[in-house]
Amino acid sequence: MSEKIKDEAPQIGGVYRVVHVRKGTFRMRVYLINDEWATGVVLGDGGAELKGEEISIRISFAKFFPMEE
Repeated sequence: MSEKIKDEAPQIGGVYRVVHVRKGTFRMRVYLINDEWATGVVLGDGGAELKGEEISIRISFAKFFPMEE
């Protein structure tokens, strides 16, 4: 039986595959979090057009899957 990778609450300094309802799927390094928002830098992948850009996303609109760097 294969285990499903579960989404989790983002942590500062973590790298995540983010699946956002409006912005799509991309990798992000989180550096600021509050109750409603996560802010970080897009590392590429699906969000390659945003690579290197700072982005703030509403946590309730996204799922965060931890990744290795």
